Amino acid sequence: MVAIKSKINVLRALSSVIAKKAISLFAICCIAALILLFVGIFLLAYFLSAWWWLLLVIFVPLLLVAVIFYFIATVIASRLTPTALTREQTSLLNGFTDKVLGLLETRGMGWWWFCTLCIRDLVFYRELRTLKTLLKDTTSLKKDFQTLENELS
Repeated sequence: MVAIKSKINVLRALSSVIAKKAISLFAICCIAALILLFVGIFLLAYFLSAWWWLLLVIFVPLLLVAVIFYFIATVIASRLTPTALTREQTSLLNGFTDKVLGLLETRGMGWWWFCTLCIRDLVFYRELRTLKTLLKDTTSLKKDFQTLENELS
């Protein structure tokens, strides 16, 4: 029973870290889109007609909805962790999630893109750095998970 609970704690903490990373990426995309929208409204109002400022009637509620959604999502993501994490636990979680996300990114790219990365490594570094990193990350995942399990229990 204790082993299952420690695995669940690790999975909850990993879900929290991954959710926070996804939320921050969403926030960056939202902020960029809203800034571009505001610049577009400003340019239209400045060069064409002052009536374009009425588009702020749409802009302001979008901004408020995005801010409210961001705060709700961060509160939910922070509540996923069973207890407050120490600095060491946070660094272990971030390292593990970086490895998993790196593997997912590599899995998502096409074989031709991976071959291009390997050729780049051979030309510039005279070794297959990308492949070595991928293999090292893959083989150390189980040990890292067990370390997290021991740290979070």
